[in-house]
Amino acid sequence: QALRELRAAARLDGSGADALLNLGAILAEGGRTADALDYLRRTIQLDAGMLEAHYNFGLLHYRSGQLDEALAAFDRAAQIDPDRFEVLFYRGLVLSKRGQGNEALAALERCHALAPRHAATLYHLGVAYCRADRFEDAIRTLETAVQLLPDNPRAYYYLGIAHDRAGRAGEGAVAFRRASELRAAGSDRARRLE
Repeated sequence: QALRELRAAARLDGSGADALLNLGAILAEGGRTADALDYLRRTIQLDAGMLEAHYNFGLLHYRSGQLDEALAAFDRAAQIDPDRFEVLFYRGLVLSKRGQGNEALAALERCHALAPRHAATLYHLGVAYCRADRFEDAIRTLETAVQLLPDNPRAYYYLGIAHDRAGRAGEGAVAFRRASELRAAGSDRARRLE
């Protein structure tokens, strides 16, 4: 019944953009990605300035592995609001997955400035620092990440890499050992670090 009411409200006369956005979100939550993308595309056609539509469009493409489409949507959302945390965060993840390390670092550093204790940002920023051979920055960032994510084996693993590459093999070994212990205990909080 609720879907029917939303569909009825979603008129293509310019007044239904909010309803289309909501319908797209409901369809996405129900696993109907293709339908959700269609409704979000229609939302954007009605209101190109609706940040949430671009963000949700990008998020669905990101989760489907369509990184080019995701980046384009996040870029459009960032044009609307350059300091929207969620947009910067996912834009940073997409750029990282595409191998655009410097751009990913810039987006994740801006996220960190906006939310200094956001655990997932700290983790991904630490990994990006490792990939950029900025091991001291990685250590500082990942030390905070493991305080916030004490049962995350990946955070300890990258902390181990950073210590090892910075010439601190002993500290690296401690972090690697902790990562192994957490994996052996079945801790896998790293699975959804978005």
